[in-house]
Amino acid sequence: MRGGPTALLFASDFGAWAALRWLAAPGIRVPQDVSVAGYNDDAPSRHLIPALSSVSIPLAEIAGRFLDFASKPTGLPCTVTFTPGLVPRESTGIFPGAGPRGK
Repeated sequence: MRGGPTALLFASDFGAWAALRWLAAPGIRVPQDVSVAGYNDDAPSRHLIPALSSVSIPLAEIAGRFLDFASKPTGLPCTVTFTPGLVPRESTGIFPGAGPRGK
């Protein structure tokens, strides 16, 4: 896959699963030729070959904060920030020739 993208990030793990299959058909290797990552860290992602790297969403924390707000409504607007986490697995790697870290 020379000259093409070095990494693909999908808005969902489901989209990344489809990409893994689509890339494999013509012999494009993940992660040797292109890295692939998804979003949501769905349970099947860890069982794929290669296991899919993903961004995890702190769903338990989000649900807890929602319940706190719902049980004590103030009527005031507020902003709540949550930090997603990266779950690196076999589908991503350092692309050869990507600079000092890729050598």
